[in-house]
Amino acid sequence: STQGNNNHNMAQVDFEESLVQAVLEENPPEERGIRDEWKEHVGWHRKENIFLRGGGGGDSVAEKKRKMQHEIASDGKIQEPNI
Repeated sequence: STQGNNNHNMAQVDFEESLVQAVLEENPPEERGIRDEWKEHVGWHRKENIFLRGGGGGDSVAEKKRKMQHEIASDGKIQEPNI
């Protein structure tokens, strides 16, 4: 009968809705770890000079090469650079 199918469909919809509600209650949405800086877009697209001296990175490649060439020219021998 048409009413029997309709009742079956209603029961199926109610079951599916209650199942979805139960799953959502058991697994609430997790809080997103958004920092205040991210909202302000601080530091986005910032470029840094990675060869700057004094930043803990030591001498740049060009500076090391210059020191080695100076030591070669002063002695006529290849020496380890003083790093």
